[in-house]
Amino acid sequence: MNLSPVVADPLEDCAEFAVMGVPSNDGTLLCRMGYFLGHDPDFKTPLWVAECITKKHEFGAHPRSPFLISLVLPDEFAFYHMDV
Repeated sequence: MNLSPVVADPLEDCAEFAVMGVPSNDGTLLCRMGYFLGHDPDFKTPLWVAECITKKHEFGAHPRSPFLISLVLPDEFAFYHMDV
């Protein structure tokens, strides 16, 4: 598996989460508001997630919404209930 970016937010927006690099060279990079992750397209799950946690963020810094299927991943990489 190789590292490849997918269009989400620009990877530059996640620089604060990768100051020391990324934990793995596997997966697909996804930059989201508040976190950065490497996604495994075979298992359809995150390999790792990087975020900055402070006391201010203890109970969440961003509004929460119900789980939604990622619209930036190709269909064959996205998780659907039928995959269970």
